[in-house]
Amino acid sequence: TINHLRTLSARLITRWLRWPRVLVVRAWAWLCAHTDDLDEKRRCLTAIVELDPELEWAQLALQLVRHRQAQMN
Repeated sequence: TINHLRTLSARLITRWLRWPRVLVVRAWAWLCAHTDDLDEKRRCLTAIVELDPELEWAQLALQLVRHRQAQMN
């Protein structure tokens, strides 16, 4: 699916290209914003938090996604 391709693209960026961290965070944020799949959003936000644990917006968004997933189960 398109979401899977986006995830693979972001992983390629983070593994093989040596971009500044801020650009990688922005790439993950873009991917997150362009998917409706909660699992995909969680993966993107987790990557952002791992890259920059001090980003409060990403931590809060990750908590929200996890909360929504828990409500669905």
